[in-house]
Amino acid sequence: GNLKEGFVKFLESSVEFYSGLVKQLQMPEGQADKKRGKMSVLMCHHFNIHIGDLYRYREQLTAKPNWAKPRSYYLKAQQLAPKNGKSYNQLAVIAICAHRRLDAVYYYVRSLTASNPFLSAKESLAALFDETSKKAEKEEERLKVEEERKKQRRERRHKRQNKGSESEKSKEVWVLPWQVDKMEKAQPSSTRDVHSTLLTSTGRDPTPSDQPSPELIKSFVDAVLIVHGKLFTKIGLERITNAVEKCLSIWRLLLSYQLSINDTSRFLKILIVCLFSLHNAADREQGSSPAWLYYCGLSSSFILQFLYEVFQACNGLFITYNQRETLSVVGNALQPVTHSDGSGQLEARGLRSVEELLDHLACHLPLIKIWFDWLSFQWQLWTNCHQQIKDEIVRKFWRSAEQLLNHLIELKQLLHPNSSAATVLMPLWEDKSLAGFMPLKELWGQPPITANITTQQDLFAEGAHRITAILQTSEQLFDGAKHTSSDNNGGRNRSLPLLFDGKRFLLQEQTASSPAAVAHTITSQEDSESDSDSVIVEDEDDLSSQLEPGSVEGRGVLSDIEKLRIEKEQLMRKLQNQQQTKQDIEHVLEICSKEGVQHQKMIIPKYVVPDTNCFIFDLVSIQRLIHSGHFTVVIPLTGNTSHLFFSK
Repeated sequence: GNLKEGFVKFLESSVEFYSGLVKQLQMPEGQADKKRGKMSVLMCHHFNIHIGDLYRYREQLTAKPNWAKPRSYYLKAQQLAPKNGKSYNQLAVIAICAHRRLDAVYYYVRSLTASNPFLSAKESLAALFDETSKKAEKEEERLKVEEERKKQRRERRHKRQNKGSESEKSKEVWVLPWQVDKMEKAQPSSTRDVHSTLLTSTGRDPTPSDQPSPELIKSFVDAVLIVHGKLFTKIGLERITNAVEKCLSIWRLLLSYQLSINDTSRFLKILIVCLFSLHNAADREQGSSPAWLYYCGLSSSFILQFLYEVFQACNGLFITYNQRETLSVVGNALQPVTHSDGSGQLEARGLRSVEELLDHLACHLPLIKIWFDWLSFQWQLWTNCHQQIKDEIVRKFWRSAEQLLNHLIELKQLLHPNSSAATVLMPLWEDKSLAGFMPLKELWGQPPITANITTQQDLFAEGAHRITAILQTSEQLFDGAKHTSSDNNGGRNRSLPLLFDGKRFLLQEQTASSPAAVAHTITSQEDSESDSDSVIVEDEDDLSSQLEPGSVEGRGVLSDIEKLRIEKEQLMRKLQNQQQTKQDIEHVLEICSKEGVQHQKMIIPKYVVPDTNCFIFDLVSIQRLIHSGHFTVVIPLTGNTSHLFFSK
């Protein structure tokens, strides 16, 4: 007891000592010249780390430690010297003490990617990944044992249920169409819970206003750490395909919910870990050996699939808001709703719609911005590393990126259509949080991007600023006019998957794929050119490009083609929904059969086939059924009545 009290007093006196030194260094006398000021900042950085360590030792002596105070001092040290990896390592230690594994991995990654890295963090990161994989294996074994026990219990219950009659297992309830709502409200809670659990487990039917459950977020974080643990340690790569599929399925489900800013910060950390995995694979295996291409291909493929789901979620939001009545659609572009006097100002309903759109996009735009920033600075690395990715994955990704960037151009024009708007400088939180991250070191010294804001809402300011930053980076990266001259001299225009023509982004079908597929395409084109000298075949894409909406010859043909294409897509969606509904019903029946639970079939009749005698005694009732519109009345034609139809 006395030893513990003495140690606590020693810690308190040490904290007072270092705090006094920090106060003295913050005085004007300590910052007389530039060199002395830099030394003062660096000393304050180290002293804040020492103070955080002292508070951490003190909290470890308590029964319920509170890690907020030591973490605050480590964050102060990180802000003073973001290029030093020691503060990130200490933040990772705090994250491990608080059982926050994603934060621990993220800060270990930041410690290794700083200008002055803390190299011992690599061993700690490997140990953390090893611990995560062992926990995952134990959890899988526990789930297998539990599933086996459940299977045995179901089999025993099923045997007991088989002794009863078939009528005890299922029950049919016939419901009239106008009684469906009443039946759903009176449905037993257990049945509703089973249905909601099924929909949640399959990843469908969450509304955009729902918040993801903590269990779902935790399962996604665990799946991400398992994937990157295999990529970092190179252990268990034979099972990485299943791990990636599981991770992406949970990610796809998460994106269907309304995410908060805390979720966005968490997912940005995951993106940084993904980029670190690629840099780690590229640095460990130098050159173009098969092992180097294999490891880099695994990391690149996961990054593309991870971001593809983000792009698709954003494109889905734009499609949804393009179809709203508050925004008119001209071609494929968002247009503001105008007043009757043609002033061009947004109405209140339209303004709220754009606010809602920006609110949903705000969760995804930071990830998109950091990705394009990284791509603009690490284009050569990316070109070398993604050679082993499947061609289908690469094409899907860049096609989705093209749609997203064009949607952002239209949204930017909607936010500030005139150039006389006020200019706003707004620092973005993702840029601040990634200060000191070496793969983005070129971003540190760049001047801040300005955005023209025409609205009076604060939400529009940050959204427009981030959209402007994304578009400026993408336009510089995929500027076709800028790289046309370099292409003639062997430049990089040949490898650009997208081109910006000054107004829109265009997908380069040949280069929006893996280099191996491009080489195969070029070879096949050369062979086809040597075989066919005089035969010219027009491609379907060339024919459709000639029939533009503005051309006189193609105006009517293109509209008919577009109508047929829309009808085909609607029919395909309807067929998919019907098939999915059928699968859901079969799945529910299978669950009820395995669990031995009595299931209830609610039958809603759509067709009514009256008996011929009803036309004699109840003709008025049949007429009422027809006029009600709830049923389709089918009149049977027997041998006695068929001649009446044909004679008519």
